[in-house]
Amino acid sequence: MSITEIRKLPIREKFQILEVLWEDMRDEVERQDIPESHKKILDDCEARVLAGEERFYSLDEARNMIGRL
Repeated sequence: MSITEIRKLPIREKFQILEVLWEDMRDEVERQDIPESHKKILDDCEARVLAGEERFYSLDEARNMIGRL
């Protein structure tokens, strides 16, 4: 099916295709090996959060912070 054909589909069918694509990509990504350097970055970040040195921000908080920069 071409992009042109997809664009002509009803929205319901587009969402069905989207769901299938997301599931397929998720499965493919889950089969990929995560580089050790990436794991270390995530582990370090988690350790700082658990130690109270850093915190997570909601999407709205991050948007507000970016607007002030």
